[in-house]
Amino acid sequence: QPHVKELANSWSRDKLGAVYLSLREDGNYACLDGAHRVYACRIAEGDHAKLPARVWLDLTIEDEARLFVAFNRDRRNTTPANNFKARLAYGEQSAVAIQDIVRGCGLDIALDGVTGTGLIQPVGTLDIIFARSGATVLHDVLITLRRAWGDNEGSFQGIAMQGLSSFLIRYDGTCDHQRLLEKLSVLGPHRMLGKANAMRAAHPTFDLTTAWGQALREVYNEGLRKNVLADWQRVVLGPASRAVVADRSRRVMQEVQASKTPEERSEQSRRAAAIREQKRAERNGGE
Repeated sequence: QPHVKELANSWSRDKLGAVYLSLREDGNYACLDGAHRVYACRIAEGDHAKLPARVWLDLTIEDEARLFVAFNRDRRNTTPANNFKARLAYGEQSAVAIQDIVRGCGLDIALDGVTGTGLIQPVGTLDIIFARSGATVLHDVLITLRRAWGDNEGSFQGIAMQGLSSFLIRYDGTCDHQRLLEKLSVLGPHRMLGKANAMRAAHPTFDLTTAWGQALREVYNEGLRKNVLADWQRVVLGPASRAVVADRSRRVMQEVQASKTPEERSEQSRRAAAIREQKRAERNGGE
């Protein structure tokens, strides 16, 4: 990786600091923080070089994942995929919910650098849509793009997912979904992105997400004399609207849960209980 080579080329122990490790029962170490420094040290000093380390004992896999996220969440060289994988490992509720939604749509999240058909690369975009718009919108975005453009990797670009989520927040109750699918299918992801770039060039104050959604609105309205989608409005959800969104999201998550096997539901409950116990112990320890 470029960052590792950069560290190795400017290697200095004066700037090093301790790496964080977890000693497992089998005698191996899991690196919680400092993996890039370990690899750079091997390049600069050889495989037998030693580094200062802080070592944790008796951690579970969930504990290791939780600490990894805590140490690396804001690091520029830690990928969203790595953070998301760690959040899944300790059963973080939003990460598990997002994975369930994605798999419920017949897709999966690209982790460990794996790419291919049906795998979604922009993990951070999934987080953004889920946090801002809820489970229902994320589900509808993935289903719509898959039906319009198929399972190819290019079908799930971050800007397309965010742009469509912005569109659906405004027009889900008024647009004809069959017409929407037909318009997207004809254009394809590359021509749709071209229209978004043209929209942004014509309106420099638009960010690309807004430009994508506005371009889709224009495409949808072409040739219509009635049932035209209204002008794009800034969305501010009031208490009633937030309650509707939350209720729809709950129903989507209930459907996703119902599709799981008993073993999957049991494992999810076990992880949730472990997290609650961990948080309770942390609170009690701070009193």
